[in-house]
Amino acid sequence: MELPEEAKRAYLQFILPKQVHAETPIVIHFAATGDQGFSRRRLTMAIPLAKIGIGSLLLENPFYGRRKPKDQKGVMIQRFTEFLRMSRAATDEGVALLRYLKSRGHSTLGVTGISMGGYVALTSAARSELEVAVSACIPSHSGSPVYTDGLISKICDWSTLQKELGERGDAKKFMRDILDCSDIRVFPKPKRPDAVVIVGARKDAYIPNYSTEIIKEHWQEASLRWVEHGHVGSFLFCGKDFRRAVVDSFDLLAQNKG
Repeated sequence: MELPEEAKRAYLQFILPKQVHAETPIVIHFAATGDQGFSRRRLTMAIPLAKIGIGSLLLENPFYGRRKPKDQKGVMIQRFTEFLRMSRAATDEGVALLRYLKSRGHSTLGVTGISMGGYVALTSAARSELEVAVSACIPSHSGSPVYTDGLISKICDWSTLQKELGERGDAKKFMRDILDCSDIRVFPKPKRPDAVVIVGARKDAYIPNYSTEIIKEHWQEASLRWVEHGHVGSFLFCGKDFRRAVVDSFDLLAQNKG
């Protein structure tokens, strides 16, 4: 999928421990919805992880921050198709960054993210030929339940989409069918599904619990754990749980490493 000119250049930030060697774990952090720049991920995830010996590579999403199209106001994606392009491009970039890190001699790699970032972490691992640790925090199995069942469905401009569709079908069903093309179940299993840690939020009003459970059902070797918060509450209060998931995913990767 072609990106706007402003979104084609990727911006990255490394946060590394004081001592780095070939076996130092390095995890790529993907952005959550609306997460521009690097500050939130740097402060809540990368710096604490660096203190315990895990390096981080933060990627800014297409359509956010310095990668925002000129006609876009803030972080509000203007068109449904741009959301699809964002997700696909972030996954492509994640796969490429894993290969780059491997080519630079780094042997212990992982991916992580919260919400949309968690989904991108899953798809990047699934599409990568490498063995990677995965810590997917409050992810959905596709965008479908988020935009058609969760709270975000209440702010979508369904009337405009329905006008564009005309008599060709129902707007919500159309969006569901399109988003289901990105269902995690259409992706292959990652090389190490046993090194996947999923963290779901029991009281999540944005991502239904069933959506998180579908990931576990599809990748049965993965670990699934829960926090007793909603979606926003998880961002605010569960940083320790998310960092623990990163650490545990690397511990699992170290077991029976090929």
